Amino acid sequence: MDGHKIEWYFPEETGASDRYVDEFADSKFNINRWVSFVREVIQNSLDVYDFSLSPRKPVLVKMEYGLFDKKTIPGCNDLYTFIKHAMDGAVEKKSNRQTINRYKKGLEILSNEKIGCFKVSDYNTIGVRSGRDAEWGALVYDEGRSVKNRPGSAGSHGVGKKAPFIISCVNTVLYSTFNKAGDRLFEGKTSLINWDDDNGITRNGKGWFGVINPDPNADRREKILPVVGDEINQFNPFFIRKDEIGTDVIIIGVSIEDFDELKAKAINSILENFFVAIKNSCLEVDVFGEFIDKNNISDYIEKYYVTTKKNFKKIEGLERNVFGNLLNYYKAYDTEPIVFDVLHNDKRYGRCKVFLLVENDKNRKYYCIFRNHGMKIQDVELASAEQPFSAVVFIDDCPEDNLDEKDRLNARLSDVENAAHDDFVVDDEEFECDPTTKVLVESIYQKVKDIILEKTKIEALDETPLEGLEDMLSIQGFLTTRLTPKKAANIKKKKSKIKKKSTGKKADDFEEGVTNAGGKKRKNRVGEGENKPAKEGKDFKATLFTKYETEPLFIKNGDGYDLLLKPDEAAKVDIHISPISVEGSLNYIPNLVAFAECEGQHLLVEDNVIKNVPLTPGDNVVKVKIRNNYNYALECDLYVGGESDD
Repeated sequence: MDGHKIEWYFPEETGASDRYVDEFADSKFNINRWVSFVREVIQNSLDVYDFSLSPRKPVLVKMEYGLFDKKTIPGCNDLYTFIKHAMDGAVEKKSNRQTINRYKKGLEILSNEKIGCFKVSDYNTIGVRSGRDAEWGALVYDEGRSVKNRPGSAGSHGVGKKAPFIISCVNTVLYSTFNKAGDRLFEGKTSLINWDDDNGITRNGKGWFGVINPDPNADRREKILPVVGDEINQFNPFFIRKDEIGTDVIIIGVSIEDFDELKAKAINSILENFFVAIKNSCLEVDVFGEFIDKNNISDYIEKYYVTTKKNFKKIEGLERNVFGNLLNYYKAYDTEPIVFDVLHNDKRYGRCKVFLLVENDKNRKYYCIFRNHGMKIQDVELASAEQPFSAVVFIDDCPEDNLDEKDRLNARLSDVENAAHDDFVVDDEEFECDPTTKVLVESIYQKVKDIILEKTKIEALDETPLEGLEDMLSIQGFLTTRLTPKKAANIKKKKSKIKKKSTGKKADDFEEGVTNAGGKKRKNRVGEGENKPAKEGKDFKATLFTKYETEPLFIKNGDGYDLLLKPDEAAKVDIHISPISVEGSLNYIPNLVAFAECEGQHLLVEDNVIKNVPLTPGDNVVKVKIRNNYNYALECDLYVGGESDD
């Protein structure tokens, strides 16, 4: 193609209508653009993994940023003219303010000598196959069309390609690929509103930077062609793919005010959405020199991931995605999964793995769903679970069943996955869902729910979290919410239902060295049950301490409890702490008590027994913290005769 013109091509607008609203002004991807961009661009790379590699290698996605002289950026010199025409038309036709402001910002950036460019490159992929009706045509030219190399790929709607344009302040993206067939291709694209050129001809807002076809009779779809072969070498090396198979997406005019903040946003989005792909060795990322793989992902979670209450929120534009559960999901994903087959009419279409941890450091009840491409689809709250939990649901195929690829579970789910990739659409009247796929999707949700409800069910010896205590104010012996003074005064008259005092009573025949707590025998309670002598050779004495002016009382205080003790004589005691179930029975949870201290002195804790606590007559306060800061109704018994400090 030596001698052919390489320039911008905007076809003449021949339709009856004009477009004077920028297509990205109200795009869903624009709501939370960096999160959307990271999700879309990485899932596109995962979709084109090279399965022929042996040994198998993860997809590598590399993100780079640089400032370049305008004249070294392909096609950049003429962009100012096009955008100026577009903005003038928007002002004249009184377009919406957001469109005008967007183009004004673009012109400001293009007035600088150096322009910011953001590049995303993938490796260990197959590149983009050339051809107007193949992947290159779907990527660069067409809208609403996606050509994928295998069923079940995540990006099947053809709208995610908008995400890079939203990052660009000048609505311009360059594409460069080197594919497995040995083809090298380069082309640029910009997307504006319709505009009038210097000759008064109205131009379509879609323009391409490439080779102008010299054939005047060329089909409209062949008027502009990609730059190919060695002719690509005329461009700055940053903007072209040389001899490594894969694809580069280069976004022109990226304005970054705080580079460290951007890096943190990008890394957090990667961790949140792709930790399963990284853990499964399907993905590695290089974000401005920060390399993340399965071996160090936990380090990056610790360094970058923020989980304050303020940061626990739904992602705007991705209504079914919630930020803030990653630490718990990550721990859950290390558990042994519960596996079930996804069946319909005795035919297996795939399987689900449920990685469940009956634990959540924020008392939340969520599970997340991943398909086998490794990107998170959604977070699901299951409020009906009796205990906080964290779970990862991984939807996989069963290749051993030899199903047609289009019939496998992930391919079917891809067909009903919405454009934002955060839900499965099976009940929309405007969307014709395959009946079998609908049954499969509904069965997955129901089975996952059944498993979680069963595993989080509170039995006699299980934990009972009390939710909502963080909004309550502690008053000794009572509990009140932050209400109006009149309502609060009424509540103060009522004894708190969550405050439990010791129920132990001294038996009539109580003797030193004899264990008895009165009442019926309780399981797993040291020193309780029928009266019996202490075993010979044992120094432990289990005399129940009962000499109080007021009996023990737990008060919720911040992230722990204050145990208030007011004995009428000094003693050294062991304090046995138990949680109480909703039925009022005592439970046993191994190593429930995480920490205890009295008057600044750290106390020894052994399996919920606070050892050798020195009590003085009058007021004593023992500070107690529970594992993972859960909130429980607690009860305690005290036994004198703790071990000596010597």
